[in-house]
Amino acid sequence: MSNYTEKEIIEGCVRNERFFQELLYRRHFATMMGIAMRYTKDRDIAMQIVNNGFLKVFKKIDSFSYKGSFEGWVKRIIYHCVS
Repeated sequence: MSNYTEKEIIEGCVRNERFFQELLYRRHFATMMGIAMRYTKDRDIAMQIVNNGFLKVFKKIDSFSYKGSFEGWVKRIIYHCVS
């Protein structure tokens, strides 16, 4: 998808650079949409959950401490947007 490492993308998002935010969104969208669709069969509601979740990811990304997987961190945020 891109030649940027996960760390470079995260650092770009911390700097609030739209290019890197879009890369992160595209890289993780399908997985996060799958999680949301497990809890609701309505695609529009799932899309709302995912988009709200990514807004939280972008607001809190500077608190990611590189302990554990980044995808797991994003999944946890998306999951909390479901409930």
